[in-house]
Amino acid sequence: MSTANPSGYDLIVVGTGPGGATVARDMALRGKKVLMLEWGPGGPIRGNVWQGLAELLVPGKSLLFTPQGLGMVRGITTGGSSMFYYACAWPVPLAMFRRHGVNLAADAAAARAELPIAPLADAMMTPMAQRIMV
Repeated sequence: MSTANPSGYDLIVVGTGPGGATVARDMALRGKKVLMLEWGPGGPIRGNVWQGLAELLVPGKSLLFTPQGLGMVRGITTGGSSMFYYACAWPVPLAMFRRHGVNLAADAAAARAELPIAPLADAMMTPMAQRIMV
């Protein structure tokens, strides 16, 4: 029996949002051949209401309802839901994780050193974010 990998990839990452992109980047930097899969349409980001409706309110795909009737929306798009939620970020609640036996201090420090949390430059704001900021 052969143990060769028929796909040619060392790993497959599902989702191109911040989590998937980070894992894919880290593995690629370690010399791994990575395939990223995304469910989103992959088109240009227009940042208008119609794009939001088309990608956020698809029943059974991005618009889900709990048995209690609670509506849940998730962005199905290349780049992950952050494309719709404007890359909101806050510090990792380290104490909360520590209470569960998980120490993320070193990981959080490394992420902050590489990707500092700061206001986004005006030139990088999407059209929808610019309208919200007004």
